[in-house]
Amino acid sequence: MSLYEPQCTPSCLVAVIRYLVRCTEQSSESRKTLEAMLMPPSLRRREGEPDTDPERLDLKTTLEEFEKLGILSLSSESIALSPKALRQFPDRERIEADLPIIVSDHAFCRPDGQPDRLMKAMAWYLSLPVTKVPGTWDEFDARRYPEAKQTGLSNSVPYAQLRHWGRYLGLIWVCSSRGQAFAVPDPTAQIRWRLPSLRGALGTEWLSIRSFMAALVKLVPVLDGGSIRSRVTADDMWRAQSLLSTSTSLALRRLEDEHRIELTVNADADLVLLDEETKKVKVSHIRLLSDAGVE
Repeated sequence: MSLYEPQCTPSCLVAVIRYLVRCTEQSSESRKTLEAMLMPPSLRRREGEPDTDPERLDLKTTLEEFEKLGILSLSSESIALSPKALRQFPDRERIEADLPIIVSDHAFCRPDGQPDRLMKAMAWYLSLPVTKVPGTWDEFDARRYPEAKQTGLSNSVPYAQLRHWGRYLGLIWVCSSRGQAFAVPDPTAQIRWRLPSLRGALGTEWLSIRSFMAALVKLVPVLDGGSIRSRVTADDMWRAQSLLSTSTSLALRRLEDEHRIELTVNADADLVLLDEETKKVKVSHIRLLSDAGVE
């Protein structure tokens, strides 16, 4: 099981977290009460009923998956935020706002030390050229990517999970056109959320782009050179040619346009290439601006 499970959705997790954070000051709450609120009889799947209707919820399975992810702690009678999640973000009032970062961290490294299966697919998807990636399932399926099935993207259900979680975790931008939703690789939001902690660790002076990327991929290992990306991409342009993927390159440019970072090139320095699809741009150093923050 993983975030690939169709009933494990961002909206369901947010609903659970809102209940735990805003409706009580207790350390744990009754599972029976929560399930009654989130799983009314009209949506409840009866025990033994075949899983043929995606609209019928199996909240037990969903909660157990979030427990395996390390976000919740469950017993037969109670539910609570996990000790790790509370240590990570002790301010309960901010947990919902910080939840995308919490989920990202837990999905990148589950309690068993392995990434969630969906993150392998996310890493591969982020490596695709932004302007050429198929934005819908039908287009995606027609390409017959060999890596798709290897990472679990075998049909429209896991593809939809990739789109839902990618948007929530700030790794995919979803836009609509002619009644269809298009999923575009775009880690801008995820990198933006990480800038405050990176600024605290790296400072605000100029540093090499390689040092920045080394620190960034420790937090977001689905990006170029990260441990998850390296598992799923056979042709790693970052290691072979110091070429960042288009999704990462364009994300850095957007953050520069937002005045959160500055990029520059020193001719005698170790250079990295940003792939902006229409051109390759040389960069050697980056500076994290003091007003960088989370939106």
